[in-house]
Amino acid sequence: MDNTIIRKAVFTDLPQICEIEAESINSWTYNQFAEELGRVFSSFIVAEQSGIIAGYTIAWLIAGELQINSIAVKKNFRRKGFGRMMLDYLINNSGPEIISAIYIEVRKSNSEALSFYESYGFTATGLRKKYYGDDDAILMEKKLT
Repeated sequence: MDNTIIRKAVFTDLPQICEIEAESINSWTYNQFAEELGRVFSSFIVAEQSGIIAGYTIAWLIAGELQINSIAVKKNFRRKGFGRMMLDYLINNSGPEIISAIYIEVRKSNSEALSFYESYGFTATGLRKKYYGDDDAILMEKKLT
């Protein structure tokens, strides 16, 4: 992890990001990722290790709240701290705005992700029925102030 860099995503990262997306969430398209690069309120970051994109996170910072829209880690890099590293980066590098809370929706069937967020201090606050079409979403929140 010593040679891991957390940085803003750039256009040339998109092919590797799409590969990660295809092996995990598989709901974002290349064009959607490209659009995120231009959004002022979007924090689109990657964890890079030795030139390989190990993971990415897209979050929107609006009115002091961070909405995580997508987070994924490449299969052979999972359970090594990359997700936690990216979340820490987002919280600590939000600029002058103080983040009061972080929100995310997680597939009800994704026990691995639910466990990760619970270990990070998130709590379940609600349920969105059939949010993913074939699955419900657990709404999760972490208060920071």
